[in-house]
Amino acid sequence: MSLEAQRQLLEELNVLEAAAAQRFRKNPALRAAARILLADEVLESKPKRPHLENIMHQHELAFFHSQYAMDGERCTNVFAGDALASEISAFKDPDLKFQHILATIRNIDDKYHGAAPGSAGSVADSYAMYLSAPKAEDPKKSAKVKRKYLLSSATVHIDAQLKLAFSESESYGKYVDLSLPYEMAKSLLGSPQSYVDYLRAFLEFGCRSKAPAYSSYLDTLLKYLRNFHANVFPLSPETAAGASLEKIAAGSSLEARPPSAEELGKPNANGEVFCCACDKLFAKESVYQGHLSGKRHKKNKDRKQAGAKNETSALQPSHLEAQIRALATSLKPIIDITITDHQRQARFSEREQQLERVALEGELSEYTALDSDSAGEASEDEDDFDAAFSKDLPLGSDGIPIPLWLYRLQGLHRSYLCEVCGNIAYKGRQQFNKHFGQPKHVHGLMCLGVLEQHTSLFANISTIAEVQELWAKLKLGELAQQENDDNAIEVEDDDGNVMSRKDYEELKRQGLI
Repeated sequence: MSLEAQRQLLEELNVLEAAAAQRFRKNPALRAAARILLADEVLESKPKRPHLENIMHQHELAFFHSQYAMDGERCTNVFAGDALASEISAFKDPDLKFQHILATIRNIDDKYHGAAPGSAGSVADSYAMYLSAPKAEDPKKSAKVKRKYLLSSATVHIDAQLKLAFSESESYGKYVDLSLPYEMAKSLLGSPQSYVDYLRAFLEFGCRSKAPAYSSYLDTLLKYLRNFHANVFPLSPETAAGASLEKIAAGSSLEARPPSAEELGKPNANGEVFCCACDKLFAKESVYQGHLSGKRHKKNKDRKQAGAKNETSALQPSHLEAQIRALATSLKPIIDITITDHQRQARFSEREQQLERVALEGELSEYTALDSDSAGEASEDEDDFDAAFSKDLPLGSDGIPIPLWLYRLQGLHRSYLCEVCGNIAYKGRQQFNKHFGQPKHVHGLMCLGVLEQHTSLFANISTIAEVQELWAKLKLGELAQQENDDNAIEVEDDDGNVMSRKDYEELKRQGLI
C-alpha cells in the first residue's frame, strides 16, 4: 500500500528531525562536532556534557543522518511513481458516500484482527533518549538510568559498537593508542625510544627506509589513524584531513595519467610518430611500425617498464606519509592530550593510579537523571536529585551523609561478592580488600580445610573453587618438598653403601642391615 508506506516514511522523517533537535538542545558541543557555525545563546549556556556522552550522541546523529537519507530517497521514489497518485484518486468521493474509505477500514480491521493492543511501538518512542534502558523493578528508581542506557531503542547497538571500536587505553577516543606502530618503529630504528618521544616525533618518520617493513609500518599507522578518526569524528567526513587526502589522491591520479596520442604511437599533424620507449621521432608511420619488431625497441620497452615499476614503488611511501601527516594534523589535539596524560601518570604513585582507575570507572558507570527532554515530563534539577539520593549514602565522621562524588570516587556504588564469607557483598574495593585479613574470612578458609598458617597466601581470592584449587596445589608442593628433604640426607652402612636416610632406616627396621 503506497499511501500508508508514504505516510510512515514522512512520519519517520519528522521524528528523525525532532530527535536530532532534541540531542542538539541537550548537548551544545554537538554543534561544533557537526560544524554548525550558527550561534545560539540558549544552547551555549548549558553545561558541558561528559566525553562518552558526546561520542554516543555523535554516532547517534550519524545514524539519524544515514537513516534520514535512505527514507528521503524512498519517499522521493514513491512520489515519482504512479501507484501513489492512483491510490489518492481512488479516495475521491464527490457523492460523499465514503464507500472506498469504509472498505479500506474493514480491510484493516480484518487484517489486524486478534493482534495484541500496543504490540506496535511508536516511531517517536524508538528514537527518544533513555528508552533503551530495561524497566526498573523498583518504581522509585525509575527516574534513574545508567549512562549506558542514554541511547534510544533504535540506536542501542551503538553502545556495543563503541566498545569494540575503542580499546581501554583509548578511553572512548580521549587518547590515541599507537602502541603497535610504536613497537614496529622501534624494531626499524634499532634503538630504544620512549613512547612519549615517539608520539612527539612519529611525523618526522625517523625510521624511513626502503625495506618492505617500513611500508608495512606506514600501512599499519595509516589504517589505525583512519579508523580512529572515523570513530572519533563520525559527523565530520569532510574534515581538513579528508580534504588533504583528496588532494593527495588527485595528485596521484595526475601522476598516473594515461599516455598521450604521441606516446601511443599515433601520427601527429605532420605525419610523424614518436616512440616513447626509444625516445625517438620517426618521419613516417611505416618506418615506426617496422622498428617495433627490432631487438633494440624491445629492450628499451622492457627497461622503460621496469623503471616505471621502481618509480611507482618509490613514490608509494611518500604518499602514505602525506596521508598520515594530514590525519595526524586533524588529530593533533588528541595526540597532545595523550602525551600530557602519559607524562602525568608517570609521576603517579601506585595509590594515585588506583584512585585514577576508580574515578574513571565511576565516571563510566554513574547515573544520569531523566530530564524534560528525555522523559517528556518536568523533573527535578541535579541538586534536588543528589539531595534525594543522599538519603541512602553512608554517614561521615560528622554524622552527615558523604557527598555523592566522594561516594563514587571511593567506589562504594560497586559491590564485591565473597563466597568464602558466605556470599557477603562488600561495598567498595577498599572494604573488599580489607576483609581478607578479618576473622570471618579466615574462618571461612579454615572451614575449607586451609591451615591457619597458610591463610595469608589466599589474599584477593573470593571464590570457593579458586581456594580449593590453590590449596590442592599447596599440599602437592608440600609433599614434594618433604620427599625431597628426606632424599637429600644420605648415610653410609658398614659395607660403605651410600643411600638416603629414609631407605637406610627402612632397611634397618626390617633387619636387612
